[in-house]
Amino acid sequence: MQEKYGVAPHQYPELAALVGETSDNLPGVPGVGPKTAAKWIGAYGGLEQILAQAEDVPGKAGQNLREHLDQVRTNRRLNRLLDDLEVEASLASLEYRGADPVAIHQMCDALQFRTLRDRLMPLVAGDAVEEVTEAPAEVSVVTDGALAAVTALSGAVTVFVDGRIGADADAWALGVTQDGAAWGIDLSALSAEQEREPGWMARGPVGRGDDPRGEGCLACAASPRP
Repeated sequence: MQEKYGVAPHQYPELAALVGETSDNLPGVPGVGPKTAAKWIGAYGGLEQILAQAEDVPGKAGQNLREHLDQVRTNRRLNRLLDDLEVEASLASLEYRGADPVAIHQMCDALQFRTLRDRLMPLVAGDAVEEVTEAPAEVSVVTDGALAAVTALSGAVTVFVDGRIGADADAWALGVTQDGAAWGIDLSALSAEQEREPGWMARGPVGRGDDPRGEGCLACAASPRP
């Protein structure tokens, strides 16, 4: 922190109050960047002292500071970490035990986090790699007659959807697995009659799975029509 921003870790929120934080929609003082803010903190001793002596801060940056004192105070109030909450949890219970990919996808979908999803999923993959003790057995994917075979299944299956998520969501293929067997269905190759057939698969609860190509993949617990 000292090397990157020129302030001690506990002073970074003060620097951020002056510079602003785009990710949190907190505007900073115009013309004041991290170097200027760090210089002020070093010269005056901290944000409170800077605000108290704002009339003495020289130059155009000082003028901008005086015109945005309320914004700086608001920024500091909003970016302060709460350190007085009652937390009913032990340190042992907070130990990292790996990530839940389904929960991550649900959170990122709900909050529309795209970049964060890309940063988190490799960590999930790392957890999975560490937990694997032996290579999984290879599974042959049946494509010929897959739709008929899947339609004849009973009980829960896992469905993987190959497609694109978002406002222009689309799906191109399905992968269906049950008890070590797997079938692949090319949706673009379905006939008009097959597409119109009602209820050939009734989908149950849906969770999100990771797609290594970043195009989007759904892992569904589904029950085909009896």
